[in-house]
Amino acid sequence: MVYEKITDRELKLIKHYIGCYGAYDDDGYSYRFNTNDLDIETVLSYWRRNKEKLFKLFGNELILRKPIHYKKDLNQLSNDIRDNTTIYHFTRRFRDDFYDLYRYSRTYDIICYYILAHNILATNKVDMDYTFVHPTTEEEIKIQKGMKATKAIKKLLSWTSLTEEEYEDFRLEHSRILNDKGLDGTLCLSIHPMDYITMSDNVNNWSSCMSWMGGGGYRGGTVECLNSKNTIVAYLESENSLEFIVEDELTKWNSKKWRCLFVVEDNVICSVKSYPCHNDDILDIVIKWIAELANANWSTDYNADQKPFTMTDGSIILKTELGDAVNNRRKPYMWFETHGVMYNDFGCAINHHYLLSESFKEIEKTATEDMSIRYTEQLTCMCCGREFRPDYEGLVLCEDCYSPRRCDECGCIVGDCYELGPDGQILCDCCYDNICSYDELRAETIYEDESVEIQVKEIPEYSFITSEIALNAGVFFKEPPKRSDEGWESLYITNIDNLTDNFLNAMPYGFRRKYDDLRAIRNIAGII
Repeated sequence: MVYEKITDRELKLIKHYIGCYGAYDDDGYSYRFNTNDLDIETVLSYWRRNKEKLFKLFGNELILRKPIHYKKDLNQLSNDIRDNTTIYHFTRRFRDDFYDLYRYSRTYDIICYYILAHNILATNKVDMDYTFVHPTTEEEIKIQKGMKATKAIKKLLSWTSLTEEEYEDFRLEHSRILNDKGLDGTLCLSIHPMDYITMSDNVNNWSSCMSWMGGGGYRGGTVECLNSKNTIVAYLESENSLEFIVEDELTKWNSKKWRCLFVVEDNVICSVKSYPCHNDDILDIVIKWIAELANANWSTDYNADQKPFTMTDGSIILKTELGDAVNNRRKPYMWFETHGVMYNDFGCAINHHYLLSESFKEIEKTATEDMSIRYTEQLTCMCCGREFRPDYEGLVLCEDCYSPRRCDECGCIVGDCYELGPDGQILCDCCYDNICSYDELRAETIYEDESVEIQVKEIPEYSFITSEIALNAGVFFKEPPKRSDEGWESLYITNIDNLTDNFLNAMPYGFRRKYDDLRAIRNIAGII
């Protein structure tokens, strides 16, 4: 039933995406992979089998959406400050003026990194004490830890070329950004295959090692998440979409301006790592939503109104009542693991948010051993659907399906972008250009060292590449052309009277027009 929820158009899009970004050459560039024999139902067989429980969690839907209002975190505020033109020009001039005063010194570093830095302006607090001494007047200005950054800037303003009006423009823009902390967006929870393979592909200017479009070194991890029994994708839907031409029709897919994987079990819900930035508010909203779904559709007993807990080191310390003295060991942990190629982001985030069910709180009281939860499953080939172990974590196709087409000359991967040599060998563009030429008379590829250049004496602005065999009389020339006496052995000269119809039929329009004009002039001259 879960597979049947994917529309035909979406199945074609998944197949198209695999064809476009599933295969990469030696330089890390994607090339078009032939998907004519790809059975998409077989490719998604693991996903189909393993997502049934999460499908039930979603009320038999693949994607859930709801509007949310959330607070910006410091990273987002810092980015807003960084991208504001008024603030940029003000702080740039402020910094430049202090550079003229102090050049590269600790005082200059204090201005750059402890007062004007985006993260400092986002908190609007100076986090150290410092006394500035003017290098010429010896005037002192003291800045205290905890002072507003904007106040510190105002105190130092007279040492710069900036005016009070310019400072006020800066202050108003800064105040507007800090006061506008609320945002509206559309939050999505998804188990749709396209949302797994595009989890790091977007039009919102961020990426990660799991990007298919960017050739991410761990993009095989997206397939392990696709096949997982307990991992969902949560994301904020962008106003703009990913766009593809599938069978001559424009097809769009969700672009993610923020996303995070979540591990969902009967007894624990936990965030993995957020991209491109961390946001505590969104993580808590997602966990509350999942807890409500689990209680409704799985009959769990999460307290959805409880604020989620946080951890920083990637594991949950279980609150056993047996104490630390159990077998002289530390308290047991709950670990989160991956199957193989997925990069384990646990412990790499600012923090992870999690919620335990009420039932589990009783279980953990008597826990004596570590518990592990695996949140990815076996990697399967996105062409044949079989399990495989890749040579490196960036592959999503097994060796039998990938077996990339290579250049017979240099050995590089060419995929579907190649040329055929004179003997039918596969050549990359570089090797083709180095060893081959195109015979313009016989319309076929020849070896460079077998090629010659033909020039018609009366029409010298045109020259043509052909092979030595074409110089023989009877086919293209009435008599074999003569080699040039200018010392260039591969250049042959002929005249318009020596050309056959076969030669003329192979010529471009411009040459034929010149030829016809010359023949007409000769005919007129003969009449006169």
